[in-house]
Amino acid sequence: MNAIFGHGGWSSQITMERNVMNEKDDRGRWNVGYLSTVKVTLLNGVSHEDCGSGEGIDNNKVKAHEKAMKSSVTDAMKRASRHFGERLGKSCLENDLYISFKFLLILLLL
Repeated sequence: MNAIFGHGGWSSQITMERNVMNEKDDRGRWNVGYLSTVKVTLLNGVSHEDCGSGEGIDNNKVKAHEKAMKSSVTDAMKRASRHFGERLGKSCLENDLYISFKFLLILLLL
């Protein structure tokens, strides 16, 4: 984003963050899932908003939540950024095309 719009040429805001999964698996690890929505706004006022999902798995509950939250916000940021054009969209998402079936199902049920 900075390379295209410059430092201070854009901003982002987390408009929604929701914990959708919080379970212990049979190995005693915490499996945590989050959904987030992020709005990216350019200096000229143009904005785009999109959602993302993230999963965190760790023996430590706090670390699992942290990983899932960061992952969902990053995913939402990439998805919102792609609406500004091919130059941002393809570079942001070409390695992140996989969406967990479990989270996709949750999105459809919300």
